[in-house]
Amino acid sequence: MSNVIQNTMPTQFTSRTHARENDDDGVFDPELDGALNVGSEESKSGDSDEAKELETGESITPIRQWGTDDGSKETELDLGHLLDEPATTPHDENLDGPISDRFLDLDPELELDDAAMDEGEGTFDDDAINENLPNLDWEEETRDEKSPGTLADVAVDFNDVAIPWASQPWSEQKLRTAFVARQCINARRNILIAVGDAIDFLSLEDFTTLDSNPPTGKARFASFLDSTCKSVLVLKATGKLVVWNRESASFEVDASLRFRDIDRVADVWIAPSGNQLWIRLDTGQLLGNADGSFKPVALPGRCVAMGGNDEALLCLVRQTDGLSLVAVYESSFKILSVASELSDLSEARSISLVTLGQVVLVIARGYGLWLSTDGGVTFRKAPGCRDVTACTLGNFSGRIYAWASLFYELEDRAELVGIDLRASRVHKLAEYRVMSDSMGPEDDPPERARIDCLLWDSTRQRILAAGCFGLACFVPPQSTNPTS
Repeated sequence: MSNVIQNTMPTQFTSRTHARENDDDGVFDPELDGALNVGSEESKSGDSDEAKELETGESITPIRQWGTDDGSKETELDLGHLLDEPATTPHDENLDGPISDRFLDLDPELELDDAAMDEGEGTFDDDAINENLPNLDWEEETRDEKSPGTLADVAVDFNDVAIPWASQPWSEQKLRTAFVARQCINARRNILIAVGDAIDFLSLEDFTTLDSNPPTGKARFASFLDSTCKSVLVLKATGKLVVWNRESASFEVDASLRFRDIDRVADVWIAPSGNQLWIRLDTGQLLGNADGSFKPVALPGRCVAMGGNDEALLCLVRQTDGLSLVAVYESSFKILSVASELSDLSEARSISLVTLGQVVLVIARGYGLWLSTDGGVTFRKAPGCRDVTACTLGNFSGRIYAWASLFYELEDRAELVGIDLRASRVHKLAEYRVMSDSMGPEDDPPERARIDCLLWDSTRQRILAAGCFGLACFVPPQSTNPTS
């Protein structure tokens, strides 16, 4: 078999003019110069005619194409058995790959019919999530028994559930106070103690300054020691305790002597009656005053948080097998419960405990919020409170109510939420932001809107908040219905 190549295009040559260059000896070779001049007009026409009739079959080996050696048509090649055909292909243009139910692994109980999907059922929007959330029922079991494969098993973490807004949100009441970072607030007899970067005594009526010469320096805690509000126990930022006298505007040397040997104080709790004082150290050691001096209290573990009522001091004690709630009396203690519900707090570094009567509230930032209405025997977790930073309890419209602050670091935004223990409901009451021109370093932005302490003013029915922003106040709407 031979192939003849027909040239349909004339051969093009590019004419170049070569400069005549002399060699080293100055000799010029005319024959070599003529051989190089291949683009002359005389050779163009002759070369083209000869190229048209050139037979190259014997000198050029063709590339073999599909077919038999004798040139006859080859039988069609069937490659279908080498490919995995899709099980079903609804549309010819949908060729993304095989379609198979084994990639979905759907529970038959979770499948929705076409009619339901057309009507919008089964969508996971925010409203549907909020409406389907189980109400907190502090009188029943914490977790409902659910059969596997239900939509509830696909829900987000209980700590990250979106808290719905209250039908009547609270509003912020602007205060005329100095912009001073605050860490703790306490009140008695219409006097507010605000401590942090400075210590101030303010009127709860209009937040004006009452003492012209308050104690100087930073502090973490302060509380009145007597009903006259003259002596004040101050926990300095250094971890030392001192007593301040408001009448003399000076520290009481004699009263401060009994705290002289106590270092690294983490927390202080004073009984409502004022007759008992408890001190928790950074090491977890608990000290109680007896005969005018402080002595260690034997506990089954390390005290990580404390609070109490008129009957006893309640301590959350960390042991090797978990957390226990212990009631401490003057000369003895009693383990109330081994709080298995609080097992998530085993790794928490900072835990807070607040009590009011038989209600016990435990929080830890990054872990959530737990409530007990039976004195700490059982606990139940509140939804959506992973980012809790502070909490308080109080009587609101004739019932015990709980408030908590949540902080979202990436947005530098705080939320105030309320928990109605009787109706077992959690609602968002208000949002709080701090506007500032200074953004701070990108790797460590300041937490300006974080609330570090909450206080319920039962006389005026409002919430006071403290943080690095100073003081803030939130008031309910005209209707004081706690379920609003």
